[in-house]
Amino acid sequence: IILAGRRRRIALAEANGRYCCLMVSAGWDARAIARVRPAVKRLIGEGAYYLAGLEELLADPGGLLSVEVDGERFETALAIVANGRLYGGRYVCAPAADLAAPVLQAVLLRRPGRWNAVRYGLALMCGRLHRLPDVLTVPGTRIRLLGPAGEPWQSDGDLIGRLPVTVTIAPGAIDVLVPADAS
Repeated sequence: IILAGRRRRIALAEANGRYCCLMVSAGWDARAIARVRPAVKRLIGEGAYYLAGLEELLADPGGLLSVEVDGERFETALAIVANGRLYGGRYVCAPAADLAAPVLQAVLLRRPGRWNAVRYGLALMCGRLHRLPDVLTVPGTRIRLLGPAGEPWQSDGDLIGRLPVTVTIAPGAIDVLVPADAS
């Protein structure tokens, strides 16, 4: 890639002053990431996230979050602020998201509860999350995950902090090298 690749300019998201590449989220998935134990992650790798997700599911995936997209308010069970299309490395979450575009996609999974968490997870793995009638995708340039205050938020698979968090497109962009045949 270094020798034959080409440059691609991408926009970075910024969350409370911290740069993020792909996504920021709060809700069930962030609480699951908060449960990941480093020793288990060293032992079973990616499986530690699935185990933590199951633990969070059994603990009850919680209630609603308050989210604001460019000033418009929403209540949702899980909020994913996507800069890129993929979630969890390989699952399409926000088909309209484009790393090169200076706009974010707020993917709002509206219904709380265990059954809905399972349903959303299965739809994500099957590439159909964005087609569910209770999943709303809203483009925006300033997305605030407001609360309840103290809920964890994560970025790119790492626990970062507690709500509230404001996500915007960082001024400027960066160049990355991609394979010559990459679209």
